[in-house]
Amino acid sequence: MIPRISLRQALADPALLGGVLDGESWKPWHTLLIAAMGEELTQDERTVFKKFTGRDREPGRRVEEFVGIKGRRAGGSYAGGKVVIPYLAGLCEHPSLVRGERGVLLCVVADQRQADVILDYADASFRASPVLSQLIEARTQRELRLNNGIDIEVRAADYRRLRGLTFIAVIADEVAFWSSDYSANPDDEILNAVRRSRVVEEIKRRKGTPTADHLKLVLSVIEGPRFPSKDA
Repeated sequence: MIPRISLRQALADPALLGGVLDGESWKPWHTLLIAAMGEELTQDERTVFKKFTGRDREPGRRVEEFVGIKGRRAGGSYAGGKVVIPYLAGLCEHPSLVRGERGVLLCVVADQRQADVILDYADASFRASPVLSQLIEARTQRELRLNNGIDIEVRAADYRRLRGLTFIAVIADEVAFWSSDYSANPDDEILNAVRRSRVVEEIKRRKGTPTADHLKLVLSVIEGPRFPSKDA
């Protein structure tokens, strides 16, 4: 993934995502998302960042996974739908996609009601932007299709329906509320499935053949700790 513009610039530009995270109450999400994209924080933002992560400084590079441990009404679905989805799908390039291949930005949710909420948030952000609105090709109940080769899909949690897709990114919303009649641990099943897909895409992006380093990456992604220590 290659950003065409930084997330900080996009959030400050009224023609893109400007105004979406304005206000003091949105400062934590504003700060954490910018840091997650590997962008530099201001000193004031680092104070916020340390409060929520326990780390003194931002990572300095885009993270592979962002895990938010939060309660209801914390704004996670809003931030994901209104900022993360339009930024990754509309303002970033995805060179690992081959000609004719469509990439999927998948949002996995607990149920269809929440799926509608997330997709409505994303749709509203695209339509509010004179730039991003030009990318909309079609909207269905469960998908926002863009003319840049990206499909934004929302699906209820079911790992059996995740095979054969090329994910450019995956948002797992309210994982604690996922349930399934087919698995005792639906979150593990689903997250491992999409992590494997993301590893394949990373190998394709590097335009190399599988090596010992790739195997190490696969093992660390699938078997590694979900919540690394603050010194990791």
